[in-house]
Amino acid sequence: MAIACLDRGINVVSEKPLAATLAEGQSLVEAAERSRAKIAVCFQNRYNLPVLAMRAAIESGDIGEIMPAHATVFWHRTAQYYRDRPWRGTWIGGGGGLLMNQAIHTLDLLQGLVGDVESVSGSVSTRSLADVIEVEDTAEITLNHASGVRSRFTRLSRTA
Repeated sequence: MAIACLDRGINVVSEKPLAATLAEGQSLVEAAERSRAKIAVCFQNRYNLPVLAMRAAIESGDIGEIMPAHATVFWHRTAQYYRDRPWRGTWIGGGGGLLMNQAIHTLDLLQGLVGDVESVSGSVSTRSLADVIEVEDTAEITLNHASGVRSRFTRLSRTA
């Protein structure tokens, strides 16, 4: 649907994920470039008042130099959440697990507040919901930002 709109020159705002695969995402970008229409993914948390205040404090220098940053997501999705809508716990239906479902906005805030990310390393696994989902429920990630700052994201699965 998004490609059909872009091909007609209609701007598109998408919710996450932009696409289920890298190839599909590249097709969207190519369609936007062909038509000169714009495509955007909604990251609304960038505009929450506390985030705007944090960004202003960082930009003003009032809180000093950014040191290594750390973020986590404390809430989780239950097995029942995935059982209620089985597409949610699949690669093709949901586009991912923890990183796409719960953590994407937290990771976006790390990038938005600390700066562009140049490289990423880490690991993901399915530790507590492997009998229900095929996607990850645990992640430990290091982000190296263009500014030289390193940030970490961790979300350990809930056991039981």
